[in-house]
Amino acid sequence: GAAIDLEIELKTDALGNPYPGLIEKVAALVDARDIGAGVVLTCFVPDVLAEARQLAPRLRRLASVDRRSCEAFGGLERTLERFVALDCLVAVEQSLLAVALERCIAIVGGERLGVWVPNTPHDLAFWLAQPIARITSDRPDLALLLRAERDRR
Repeated sequence: GAAIDLEIELKTDALGNPYPGLIEKVAALVDARDIGAGVVLTCFVPDVLAEARQLAPRLRRLASVDRRSCEAFGGLERTLERFVALDCLVAVEQSLLAVALERCIAIVGGERLGVWVPNTPHDLAFWLAQPIARITSDRPDLALLLRAERDRR
């Protein structure tokens, strides 16, 4: 199976603006530790991911999508297309992805699509069985255990 990535979320202020210098500071810390190959920068905000693409092009980017971001950016399809155009991986909140999986795969591609944030054995087992590439979880230990069990079968 695939390796575990460290997802570093680029938080924004209450208005959705990036904190000054945050991307450069994160990229410098990642470079100093030589862990870039295993790091993915994540954010809900397209402008922040566009800035990350410009300032730290060597680091992969992951767009987080939920119902609220779809409302803000003009619907699911437009939201996904916007992030795909920024050359991002895309993780969709699990209750939204469950009802829109086929549309999401059609727009993003299963190899770039992920889910967040299943944490129970039931939810993790469900998403491990889906044709997606990534699972963002607070319980990678459980996910790895379930994946190993699945792979032994």
